[in-house]
Amino acid sequence: MGCNSSQPNVQGNGEIPTKDKDKGAARDKGTLANGIDEVEVPEDWEWIPEFKDKAVIKPVKRDKYLDTKFPPVSGSLFFSKDQSNVEWKRPNVIPPNQSLYWEDHKGIVLCRFWRYEEWQPIYVDDTLPTMDSELIFGHCNEKREFWLPMLEKAYAKLHGSYESLDGGQALDALVDLTGGIAQYYDMQDLASASEETQQMVFDRLVKAMSQQNAFVTCDRVGVDTDVKDGLVNGHAYTVTGAAYVPDGQSGQIQLVRIRNPWGNATEWTGAWNDRSVVISTHVSGQFQSYRLPYKLDHRNPHLFQAKFCHFSRG
Repeated sequence: MGCNSSQPNVQGNGEIPTKDKDKGAARDKGTLANGIDEVEVPEDWEWIPEFKDKAVIKPVKRDKYLDTKFPPVSGSLFFSKDQSNVEWKRPNVIPPNQSLYWEDHKGIVLCRFWRYEEWQPIYVDDTLPTMDSELIFGHCNEKREFWLPMLEKAYAKLHGSYESLDGGQALDALVDLTGGIAQYYDMQDLASASEETQQMVFDRLVKAMSQQNAFVTCDRVGVDTDVKDGLVNGHAYTVTGAAYVPDGQSGQIQLVRIRNPWGNATEWTGAWNDRSVVISTHVSGQFQSYRLPYKLDHRNPHLFQAKFCHFSRG
């Protein structure tokens, strides 16, 4: 990532380049690719020629690092709608009167994404798009945390704009974020598959969740519209747990714990929802033994559970 002459010039390999030795080089310590804490990035600098075969760096207090490859302008959003009310602000003014920086923060954030079988460093400045002093896109529940919008901004830069992140497949994003292997199951095909196939898929899900080495997402086919069971077609959900749970008689049911990452009030209203009679009878207070994290609470509507066969009908 290149910058103008008054800003640190960060290359794609993560190194801050220096001038040629025969022109008087002064090399910075370390590289950004090895970690943001291992390199000293001045707020701004200029080359001061001397009557010697060397040069020195003189810090100059100006604006913090700004990303010329992904600048805080409307073009980085790339949406055609009116953006006149969009303001780019740093976290220490969102919300106002808060200072969230460590002492030596220089306004540059490093993220890495898995692309073409290697980790690719992406550098962005620390300005975020806001409207009425609120973040426009992703945000954390804790308003003093900004790791999510910073990661989102770096991912938007990787793809060229924020608009490029609208839609897409969770499977592709998981590979980019983890460097792991993602596996896809068509839930509609699974719903009509043999009982043996359904059993195999659910057993894999239980094993992966119990070993805490999997991140599972799912979505229902269709456009973003509410349906009678409380789920939204075309909406992505996160699977946070899976287990065999006694049905209160002599058998077991396949139960999954689902989280709505949007955190809105739309929730599952079918069997085994958090207001269901069977919850208080057979499951309440026993989730840890079933490897289903989080205590069920109707005041937490974005977290719910459902029978695997019901949810997979999509």
